[in-house]
Amino acid sequence: MMDLWAKIDLWSIPTSVIAGLFVTFLLWFFRVKIRQGSQRFWSNEPEIEGEWRTVFREGEKTYHETVDLRQFGRKVSGEIVVTEPGEPNDRYKFQGTFKHRILTATYESKNPSDYEQGSFALLYENGRFKGQY
Repeated sequence: MMDLWAKIDLWSIPTSVIAGLFVTFLLWFFRVKIRQGSQRFWSNEPEIEGEWRTVFREGEKTYHETVDLRQFGRKVSGEIVVTEPGEPNDRYKFQGTFKHRILTATYESKNPSDYEQGSFALLYENGRFKGQY
């Protein structure tokens, strides 16, 4: 009789671990994938996650950036890297929302000694963003 209980205890540990992993996967799936898909279906908004190349002007000077944009439903975040030849690659982090084809976000420098920060509002039209910072 003692051997039977020892075998049951040995199998209950891996079974519990597998069941726990399965439940964790189900929670993740319903929380992330189903919510994202249903939100895009009902709101008819495009998915904007990915790498973007941007151009902006300050005075007479034109700057180019690479933007790594992450999207979780309507929340967005990411990193902006100024890729201008001959100048340091300034890096900024940003977070905001994308709702009704309008991306609004705040940004700040990733350099602790630099206090630069601001915001931008961009309209998504025909696969491109246009707006102000």
